[in-house]
Amino acid sequence: MKKLFYNIHLWLSIPLGIFITIICLSGAMLVFQNEINKKVYHDRYYADVMTTTAIPLNKLIPMVNKQLHNGNKVISTEISSDPTKNYVMGLSKGVMASAYVNQYTGRLVEISSFNDGFFGKVRQLHKTLFAGFVGKMIVGYTTLFFAFIVISGIILWWPRSKKSLKTQLTIHTKYGWKRFWIDLHLKGGIYICIGLLVLSLTGLFFAFDWYQNGVFSLFGAETNEKGAESNNADKRSEKDINYAAWTVAVNSVRQKYSDVKSINVQDGTVSVTPHLTFGNTRYADIYKFNTGNGKIVKALPYNTQDKSDKISGWIFTLHTGRWGGLFSEILTFIVALIGAALPVIGYYQYFARAKRNKGNKS
Repeated sequence: MKKLFYNIHLWLSIPLGIFITIICLSGAMLVFQNEINKKVYHDRYYADVMTTTAIPLNKLIPMVNKQLHNGNKVISTEISSDPTKNYVMGLSKGVMASAYVNQYTGRLVEISSFNDGFFGKVRQLHKTLFAGFVGKMIVGYTTLFFAFIVISGIILWWPRSKKSLKTQLTIHTKYGWKRFWIDLHLKGGIYICIGLLVLSLTGLFFAFDWYQNGVFSLFGAETNEKGAESNNADKRSEKDINYAAWTVAVNSVRQKYSDVKSINVQDGTVSVTPHLTFGNTRYADIYKFNTGNGKIVKALPYNTQDKSDKISGWIFTLHTGRWGGLFSEILTFIVALIGAALPVIGYYQYFARAKRNKGNKS
């Protein structure tokens, strides 16, 4: 039986190993992208000039719209509880484009797209290998087969008795680098196998619709109508927006909370994200408001929202390693980094063994 799993492990790893390394390494690089970006692009995220109070949205957003070009305009605004952070405004045109605005002066600091900059390129590499739909499929199926590689590796490692368990878990460091790398592949992978399975199984959620629908069905949730939501968002961006209603709605919602992480408003909806040290980073209470006068017409606390939205949020949080703050980010970084190294070590072992076998035959 183990011979079968050895062949599965080997013949899946040889053609896919290079892709696994690229996906894991790029994923590891993305773990701390938010923290690094805030250090490198400090002026993008933090206000250079501050006054006592921010400009109300009904006055601020028209000021920003005048600084935009080609008919672009603000369709959403994220307000951080940290008064030193610039507002982040979603725009009607551009691929997930955001405008960073000093809320005290109304100055448009910078416009940045989701795929801009170093981490934007790393993200494209991680998701599509810079090869569009074909690359996305390669990443998707590599991730799928990687789960089988990890499972087969666990079966191959599984000790025959409790007495041999300690030996099977010991990574030797005193017998030279060659033995260390072999132990890291054979035994080190066991220490991170759960993490690798979590990353691969959650990654599949973003790769295949059939997998996503299967996850929703497994947990008894309805499939998200993403297309319909997108169309509605496009229609909202085409009409004139009453930003005065936004101001009323945000002020009304603020009175309900003593402490929040951020408030996000778009036409007809206010989302409130609390400070969390553990859990779903997309946790948010949602309030619907009248776009004419800003009056709150419906409250949707997190625990009353669609199960599919909660599942999507949790899977995103698990995949990005943000479920437990800095601790989980470091853990995810280590798992992804070792995951990137495992195929390289495996290639070394394979070719070294092939060379020895060739020498023995001759």
